[in-house]
Amino acid sequence: MDKIKEGKKVLEFLFGSKACTAIVERLDKDKPGYSDYMFHSYGEFYKDETIDIKTKELLVVVALIIQKGAYPQLKGHLNGCKKVGLTKMEVCAAIIHLTMYVGFPSVVNALMLVDDVYEASNQ
Repeated sequence: MDKIKEGKKVLEFLFGSKACTAIVERLDKDKPGYSDYMFHSYGEFYKDETIDIKTKELLVVVALIIQKGAYPQLKGHLNGCKKVGLTKMEVCAAIIHLTMYVGFPSVVNALMLVDDVYEASNQ
């Protein structure tokens, strides 16, 4: 199985084909083929069905909040959470649970992004 093709399918499912094309254009601008590394990783890690895609997306959201400054990626994965059927309440509860581990500012910033993402579709 071609992991690059599988990874593209995952990214297109989570973020849409327009976003996927934009990512490729930006990543490959200075280093042609660089996006294949990302696609390969998605193809490898998302094919593992030990945990479901909802749990994977919540884990990614947590990891991005901890990284601080990864707001474009966080917003993308919050959209991914919405795409896989996680409700705003579920995502907020997971993020709020992080308060004592990562601090109020990180949690508040993430919650504001959740509002932006989920209110964009009135969910």
